[in-house]
Amino acid sequence: MRDANVLGVDLNAGHLAAAVLDPAGNPVGEPVTIDVQTAG
Repeated sequence: MRDANVLGVDLNAGHLAAAVLDPAGNPVGEPVTIDVQTAG
């Protein structure tokens, strides 16, 4: 098992979703959504 937090990022249509996860895979704090343009 890891002994440090990690950043999980998911690219979706129109936005990125990101969350910090503890070594057990549980979210730490609130997830963040960032709007992005994924097509020209």
